This record gives sequence, structure tokens and C-alpha cells, in this order.
Amino acid sequence: MILPFMQDWTNLYAEEKRDIENKIMRALSSIGIKGGVSRWNMPAQLPHWQLIIQTSWCADKSRHAVSLALDQAMARADIQAPKNGVILGGPPEN
Repeated sequence: MILPFMQDWTNLYAEEKRDIENKIMRALSSIGIKGGVSRWNMPAQLPHWQLIIQTSWCADKSRHAVSLALDQAMARADIQAPKNGVILGGPPEN
């Protein structure tokens, strides 16, 4: 079995982050999840960048439904990410 290539997320350039973000946002939109706000984060406890996507779609969904939607979007976008490399969640609370 040949494993797909996974890009090194420890040192992403701005252009690479934009490309990953755009592909995932388009994939989410294609499955009906629109209006997301995204930002990149480098948490101290992780050795790699993390893309955080917040959308109101997640507000009333179970963790399982959100996880399945993210998996589907990642597959459609053909993006391989490290564990916790992409987080899909509800909008920030005010």
C-alpha cells in the first residue's frame, strides 16, 4: 500500500496556507457548509500549524456530524493534514 504524500505543516509559507485554506473552504461550500471564517494558529502544544474554521453550521450539529463533514471536505479538497491540523467548529461566542 502506498500512502498519499502529506505536506509538512511545521513550516508552511503564506502561499501554502492560503492554498490549503481555499481548497478546504471550497470543499466545505460544495457540501453545503458556507459562511465560514478561518484563521491559522500555531499552538504551543502542537509542532505544526493549525487551521481553525468557524461556521454557524456547526452550532447545532453533533461532534460526530461535524467530524464527518470535515473528513468529507478534506477528502474532496485532497488535503492530508496532521492530527488536529484542521479544526471545524461553531462561531465564536460573544
